[in-house]
Amino acid sequence: MGTKYPDKVFSKIVGTTFDNRQEKIVRAKEAGAAMLHLEREPENAYDPDAIGVWVELYSKEGGYETIQLGYISNSEYACADCGYIMPGRGKGAPSACSECDGTEFDRIGLATQLAQAMDSGISYTCKVLEYTGGDMKEDGTEKKNRGVNIFIEMLKITEPTYGV
Repeated sequence: MGTKYPDKVFSKIVGTTFDNRQEKIVRAKEAGAAMLHLEREPENAYDPDAIGVWVELYSKEGGYETIQLGYISNSEYACADCGYIMPGRGKGAPSACSECDGTEFDRIGLATQLAQAMDSGISYTCKVLEYTGGDMKEDGTEKKNRGVNIFIEMLKITEPTYGV
């Protein structure tokens, strides 16, 4: 039996408050960007399973530029002793399992699952479902953090059929 990879996933982009990405999200929203590109980053210093989320926008100078909006979340871990699934803390695994006090964990987050699939040759499409945040508060100030809800779907390749 083959490995089962995610085929349809609703998620949100993480890391949107770094590297001027809030302004990049505004640009993508204003441009009506709906399709995104997932790019593996196996050399990423923080996570070898990292998957960046990118969008191609028309540049003011002419032509197109590709900008990063953030990353796919990868914050879930499974206890190696009992299998209990827990969120990570900060940039790492939990210190101890809340079910059995185990201290060894396997990363099982969405980015890890998608990275394994992508590394095996599977491709995914990524669509914007909604740009969030940036609304006005009651006091007239803008809500600070913007985000992007996304839908990721495995690209299905089918063999052509010829004649009957």
